[in-house]
Amino acid sequence: MGYVGQSVRRREDLRLLTGRGRYVDDLRLPGALEAAVLRSPHAHARIRRLDASAALAQPGVVTVLTAADLSDVRIPVRIAALPELERALQPPLARGVVRYVGEPLAVVIASSRYLAEDALERVQVDYEPLPALVDARQAMAPGALALHASVSDNVIARFTTRVGDFAAALAQADVVIEERFHTNRHAAVPLETRGLVAVYDGTTLTVWGPTKVTHINRGILARLLGLAEERIRFVEPEVGGGFGGRGEFYPEDFCIPFLATRLGRPVRWQEDRAEHLKASNHSREQWHEVTLAARRDGTVLGLRDRLVNDQGAYIRTHVASSWRR
Repeated sequence: MGYVGQSVRRREDLRLLTGRGRYVDDLRLPGALEAAVLRSPHAHARIRRLDASAALAQPGVVTVLTAADLSDVRIPVRIAALPELERALQPPLARGVVRYVGEPLAVVIASSRYLAEDALERVQVDYEPLPALVDARQAMAPGALALHASVSDNVIARFTTRVGDFAAALAQADVVIEERFHTNRHAAVPLETRGLVAVYDGTTLTVWGPTKVTHINRGILARLLGLAEERIRFVEPEVGGGFGGRGEFYPEDFCIPFLATRLGRPVRWQEDRAEHLKASNHSREQWHEVTLAARRDGTVLGLRDRLVNDQGAYIRTHVASSWRR
């Protein structure tokens, strides 16, 4: 039969509507440990001191992972990155400075999520608050505080794309219209928040929960962990909403599998809604200055758009990876 224009029966409806769907949070493995993530309450601050000793002393706590336990790994841009984007890649756990509310600083592993959450309150962090950069245009102004030492003007990349001769279009135009537009920042809010379960048997690392672009993310994880790709298996169960926000490699996508390989036990992590609103990707905030050249009959002769795109605190895997000069 031809499928175009036909009503095709969905294979998953009965399973989901009768409550038999299995999501990451439904997966329970024997001996699994639970993870909770300590996140920055500051948009921008220097980390003077981070002391996890009191958390480690709590009953049921197995370990606390901080940046001091990791090599200086950075989450790479996934596709055809411009070289300058490499200057502001994110470490899985904050090193020296936090640059957004919700940035992870530590991961507590305990025998239950309740104990892990309680232990988070025992991790002592001494912050030195710094000015927050909340408007990309202000961040580009002369004298603005640099968010990264390697990007002194807070502009990670500039590029120009030209097709045709806009100057000639202006010269021929009967009407020239200039306008400014602003697109607000927003984020995906799927019904199911992000979650991961990872287990390592000494040979194969199996991770339940990575959604979208699984092959690319498996390659990134293999590179960061120093494992061959064929030794990593990603399993995608039911997904309660994907969208762009679920389609990249987040810090937790490294930390949870890393801890599973380090501890030799299954590790589970499920994001709560407050975490999702703070820690998932926000995107799309842009300012446009548009000039349109046209004839009186409505024929468009040319269009010029000068735009500023707010990339956030770091360059992450999905961001502007397909830009071209």
